[in-house]
Amino acid sequence: MLIGLNLGELSGAISGTNVEELTFSGYQTKTLNSGQIGNGAEFSVSLNVPSSQTLTFAVRAVGKGTYQDPAGSDEARPSGLFSNTVTANWKPPVIENQDIIPWPALAVPNVADVQLNVVNYQKGEGPFYASALPAGDSASASILIGAFKSFRKEDLKDPFISHIDKDIDPLSLLFSFRKQNIHPAPENQIQPIAPFVIYRHQLPTEAKPDIVPNLIQVSPLIDRIAYKDHAGGLAAEGYREIRDPFFRFKDISATIAGGGAYQVPVEGTFCRDLQGTVLGIPAQYPDTEYLKDCDTLMCWIDPMPVAKGARYQYLIVHFTQRGEIDRVIPTNYVDQP
Repeated sequence: MLIGLNLGELSGAISGTNVEELTFSGYQTKTLNSGQIGNGAEFSVSLNVPSSQTLTFAVRAVGKGTYQDPAGSDEARPSGLFSNTVTANWKPPVIENQDIIPWPALAVPNVADVQLNVVNYQKGEGPFYASALPAGDSASASILIGAFKSFRKEDLKDPFISHIDKDIDPLSLLFSFRKQNIHPAPENQIQPIAPFVIYRHQLPTEAKPDIVPNLIQVSPLIDRIAYKDHAGGLAAEGYREIRDPFFRFKDISATIAGGGAYQVPVEGTFCRDLQGTVLGIPAQYPDTEYLKDCDTLMCWIDPMPVAKGARYQYLIVHFTQRGEIDRVIPTNYVDQP
């Protein structure tokens, strides 16, 4: 450093126009003998100063000794008179003719049409059906997000674990969505839901008509599902154990804790208010396209608390591989007990 730290306020007045009332602080430079502040009769140092502030400077030569020795002290160092004062106001330089890089113009993301006849779901598709979980559950709601064939043991009661073939990517178990509501949809119109983030907002009801639909994020970016591979055991070629805190698994014939079978859309039109949707026990509708050859349902769970008696809607936001929002998929309304 060519100049030291702030040594404190100076004693004694520095004369000059309009400076008597200013407070000056002392700083000490390197010595002339160091050769670091110039050679010959001219010396200079570079300072780091705040921008857009007017500062007043004065300099004086000093000899050996400590800073501001008491006057008359045998150790007082010799010092010259203060120079005239100068003011300076440094501002960062303005860079002219900068190239403007415009943000690429993107269209507003499409909102997927959920009004699709359940019988028209093609292989890999399914209704993103949201439902409230019973009181006392550690989560508040779930969204049906996949159906598949698993190696689940009959005595395995942990809903956070499921088993699949070792060569299956768990992300491939998730439902896909169609870009356009046409039937039959070409293969290039069916797109995997991952990566995605889930948001939630409250809806007004007769009991709570003044609700403001504030949007909150209730999931991280889901671009992978945690699993562990095992050799042998349930399958001769080994198997893959899915264990992810954001997902639960239900047997087709499973019941909801506290009584009652878990029901999903099986007929009619899946829509937001479920007015045209027929709910049923999956095991009783094995010919429903998205349930064929499946024995396990996969659900994302909402870990965030909810208000009692409130109505919510979830938005599944699909992202492109570049991280841009591509599609917003609304679920049905969920009435919390």
